[in-house]
Amino acid sequence: MSELGKRLLTSVIAIPSVTGLLFYAKRYEVDWAVGVLLVAITIVAGAEYLGLLAKMGLPIERWSFLAVAAFLELSWVLLSPRNARLAFFGALLLPFLWYLPQKDGLRRALGAVLGLLYIPYLLHFFYLIYRAPSYAGWVYAMHFLVMVWAYDAGAFFIGSRFGRRPLAPQISPGKTVEGVIGGFLFALIAANLTPIWVNWPHWIPHIVMLAVLVSVAAQLGDLFESKLKRLAGVKDSGIFFPGHGGVLDRIDGILFALPVFYLYFHHILRFV
Repeated sequence: MSELGKRLLTSVIAIPSVTGLLFYAKRYEVDWAVGVLLVAITIVAGAEYLGLLAKMGLPIERWSFLAVAAFLELSWVLLSPRNARLAFFGALLLPFLWYLPQKDGLRRALGAVLGLLYIPYLLHFFYLIYRAPSYAGWVYAMHFLVMVWAYDAGAFFIGSRFGRRPLAPQISPGKTVEGVIGGFLFALIAANLTPIWVNWPHWIPHIVMLAVLVSVAAQLGDLFESKLKRLAGVKDSGIFFPGHGGVLDRIDGILFALPVFYLYFHHILRFV
């Protein structure tokens, strides 16, 4: 399947499903359903991450890692934010206790800690965005997703059509400067497509800044996962359907953009 085909298939399946789940979970006040979705994503993406580490010669005990990652993701639903943070940072000690006595233990412990930071920790920011009061959380969550999806679409289509100058050829030869510019323009358009900007001209500086920050973060997330794949010597991270991309391939930009979006909405705009 071509890259365009993969993206279209993902869009046709994922976008209506995620949109519907977020809307109905908020409408019927079943936020735990969003938590379950994030746990499922964490487990699959975590398994893909462990597969990449194994190909680098860093085998991590699969089921204990996935159990800890899933619990940490769900803790943001079950516990208060303070207790969830304590649980998370306490869990970062577990890989060191487990792996340090073993051969090549430090590298394996660091690989496990990186995985916990990379997937369940970054992903939990989505739940923090979504849990904003009333329907605002659903609107903010969709605003974020539409911006990242728009950046990804713009970077792909503009880069494929007009891309000439490589962005980071040693990491991802297909990425171009023109693609980054196209992605930003699409993200900027998407940043305006929300009902939250009452008195729109007043918010223009924030809209532009948000588009810049989300675009940069999404691109860095893409390059980070591309680097992992290059180190592992694979073209995609998928473990269930090799050659059709994996969950990590689809959420790499989302993971890096989530804390940027949340921190801007929390500390600058004071929306969440």
